[in-house]
Amino acid sequence: MAIIDVGILSGFTPVIDDLNELEQRGIIDAFEKSSRSIVFYMKSIPHGKDVCLEFVLIRQYIVSNMQSSYVRTYTYYDPETACTEFYSPNSSSPLLKLNCENPLLCKCVEGGCPSDKPLDQFIVTAGGNQQHRTKEEQRELLREFACDEVDFVWMGRLQQREVIDGFINIDFTIDKILKEGSEGDITEDVRRIKIRDRCHQFENPKNSTYILMGLDSDMAEDVHGEQQFVYLVDRSSLLFERHQVSRDKSPLVNWFVGAFGKGSTGQCDS
Repeated sequence: MAIIDVGILSGFTPVIDDLNELEQRGIIDAFEKSSRSIVFYMKSIPHGKDVCLEFVLIRQYIVSNMQSSYVRTYTYYDPETACTEFYSPNSSSPLLKLNCENPLLCKCVEGGCPSDKPLDQFIVTAGGNQQHRTKEEQRELLREFACDEVDFVWMGRLQQREVIDGFINIDFTIDKILKEGSEGDITEDVRRIKIRDRCHQFENPKNSTYILMGLDSDMAEDVHGEQQFVYLVDRSSLLFERHQVSRDKSPLVNWFVGAFGKGSTGQCDS
């Protein structure tokens, strides 16, 4: 049995009807699709003529600096003996030109994901021989981060979730302002936050209180019929549950909420 493994260009997805048609016409015996590739199964690949597996890729979202992908051919019984070729849009293709009509896509496409362990940088030292910092060191590092590295700190709840154009959109209800951003005091307001769909922090948002630290936004869009700023959650952001942190992190979080609970002015001016 011959196998053709076709990598999918980032930001694209194949048209399933095209793949089904290849199978129905007997060009392939079967196929398997994942988020990264399509694997075609065939009885054999003839030596004397070309084999054309024609299908359409639809762009789901824009990716800057698009990388090439691959086509790998091998036999089921000898996968180590393979032929691999790489493909990409040609140099004049508009796919290689960053379309910034939607600045959110352009700004966020390389923004990365927030840390899975956002508080570790304050709790333990970096490097291979990690050691717990003192209580005073932990507090000072977190205070400096909140004051100097981010523009706002909100405490609130994650509400409605939907995935659009490669982003997970979450409505964030702000219950308490620990540090005001450019919008000032927006307690009890709802703001739309966005994160790339490859980030897993919002896959199953829990009905609990979160603390979000991030940068001010200069982008607005229509949210429930009203123009509002939308906020990107990326590697520069910190996001964690207020009450579900581990025992060694809970004292630091409790201190932070108490210290910044009346606003950040006193803490950040000290």
